Amino acid sequence: MRLSVVKSFPPKILKEESKFCISIYLPTNTENRNQDIRNFKELIDVLEASGSFKEQVIYLRSLQNDLEFWKSNLNSLAILLNQEHVAINKLMLVVDEQIHISDHFYVLPLIENYQKNHRYFLLTLEENSFKLYFGNLYGVFELDIIDKISTNQELSIENYYRLIDQFIDDNFTTVYRSPLLISASPNLYETFHNISQNPMLLSIHMDSTSIDATTKDIHTKSWHVMESLQNEKIDQLNTDYHNLNKHDYIFCDIQDIIPAIRNFEIDYLILNRQKKLNGFIGFDGHNFEINEHGDSLINHLAEFALKYDTEVILLNTDQMPSDDDYIAVRKSK
Repeated sequence: MRLSVVKSFPPKILKEESKFCISIYLPTNTENRNQDIRNFKELIDVLEASGSFKEQVIYLRSLQNDLEFWKSNLNSLAILLNQEHVAINKLMLVVDEQIHISDHFYVLPLIENYQKNHRYFLLTLEENSFKLYFGNLYGVFELDIIDKISTNQELSIENYYRLIDQFIDDNFTTVYRSPLLISASPNLYETFHNISQNPMLLSIHMDSTSIDATTKDIHTKSWHVMESLQNEKIDQLNTDYHNLNKHDYIFCDIQDIIPAIRNFEIDYLILNRQKKLNGFIGFDGHNFEINEHGDSLINHLAEFALKYDTEVILLNTDQMPSDDDYIAVRKSK
């Protein structure tokens, strides 16, 4: 079995042709590690009772007995397995304990985690110094990288910022596919923005922080920016839906959505997370059906979209731009 600890979303295992798909979700509580292990054992017991996944069970038992593995978890685990690959996702948000054995991965809790958690990097800039933080829903954490990009040469501020920009792009934002927020004075932000080659750099910035600002202060300000961006994005989805030419840019029929995703024509897919609709979509999308005895069709659509690098956005019924439960927006021509 090949093990990978997932650093970016979506996990690569979704693009593999899997003979079967096992999805395990487990909340983890670092204060009661033994309970986590017992809960994990019970989920493995369910898998073992099916009688068909001996190699996967053996591998999961080894994780169950690996105390080092249980020391380094966050608030939840999502473990996706197929015939040869184990993909471990360490999640910040708490998920419901569950196991799914199917021909599709169950990805809705995974999408929910990345959509709500808003992982980001925060770069605080001064003329001759900087700090880099990793941020999410729960706080910001300073990363010790200053020594890794120090230089003995006298550099202009532009060239100094180029070094910082390239290092962060190569080692953080591209690897984790997370946006970069800048905290700086307007002049310094403009200088950095003009030289940056980082595609994950946000177009807005945060005012510079005071020298005596605590990490809690920094998180409060930066999280406010990230939340505002998410709310603006949802508002923009509604605006785009009502302003775009429905015939050219909006698909609300699953028979149109699937081939458009497969042809990489879709910018993003909006799904009603509260819709209960069962059915099936084949791995390559060439066959589908709505069937009350099938799996969650919303989940199948989400998994299918992620395979083709289409962004998936989960909304509640009252947030949806229309009465449709799935809406695909075509990329601009």
